[in-house]
Amino acid sequence: MKNSYIKNSLKNIGMIACAALTFGMLTVQTATAQTAGNVQHSRHHKFNADARLDKLAQELNLTDAQKAQIKPILESEKSHIKSVRADKSLTKDQMKQKLVAIMKDSRAQILPILTAAQREQLKNIRAKAREKREEKKAAPKTNA
Repeated sequence: MKNSYIKNSLKNIGMIACAALTFGMLTVQTATAQTAGNVQHSRHHKFNADARLDKLAQELNLTDAQKAQIKPILESEKSHIKSVRADKSLTKDQMKQKLVAIMKDSRAQILPILTAAQREQLKNIRAKAREKREEKKAAPKTNA
């Protein structure tokens, strides 16, 4: 009788330990996945000129000649952005101002390369993105 009581107690302890271990592993996996997701979607994601050019080419149906003209502009923008982000002497506001100026300069160089229809299409794309950002800002934050 005493032996079966001890065996049952040990089984229960073993099952509890196994459940605790499983729960711990799931918690670590979830936390790791959330951290990876946060890194992937962080504000300062890596700037990729080729990916950006591909996206523009797809959205605006760019010609090969337009792609060839736009690529060096985006690569220059990338190097300027990288140097601004590396400058630790800048405040957040100064950095933001410089980054906005770099992007405006690039846009000013790209717009004349586009046709009127492509400029209008880009304007619409940017307006939709702006709306989406505003909606995201206005949405209440939840802690999941």
